[in-house]
Amino acid sequence: MFRPLALILVAAVVAGGIVTDALVISPAGASTAGPTPHIVAKPNSIMVNGTTKLTGKHFPASTSVTLDECSQTTWVVMSNRCDTNNSIKVKTNAQGQFQAVFTVHTCPATGATGTASPGFSQTCYIGEPRPFGIDTITLIGAVKITVTGP
Repeated sequence: MFRPLALILVAAVVAGGIVTDALVISPAGASTAGPTPHIVAKPNSIMVNGTTKLTGKHFPASTSVTLDECSQTTWVVMSNRCDTNNSIKVKTNAQGQFQAVFTVHTCPATGATGTASPGFSQTCYIGEPRPFGIDTITLIGAVKITVTGP
């Protein structure tokens, strides 16, 4: 069925779009991207070698996600900021959600070297490391935790 251009134009104007040669273009600023992945840790202040319950949402549906404990949320590829010996794999459900228990360690120091001293408090992040751009890694869904020591 042929629809007059004027009818399409009126429908587009009512919907807030712009018509160009019978092609509807979304208004400026409209976003088609979904919510960003997000992780919550309970508790978020944990004694070293203690556990926290992680709840994630808005990850890709029905996929495997590797979670690492890291000292930063973004870093250059060559300077690994994650404890790769302390990672877990979780499977997201059909809605992109997961729940898991994570045992925290101390995260790698942001400086050259270093170990935790007695009575320490350290900020770490748990998330999924993914390449971003040419030489950067970003921690997707990162949740900030505080790791403490006796």
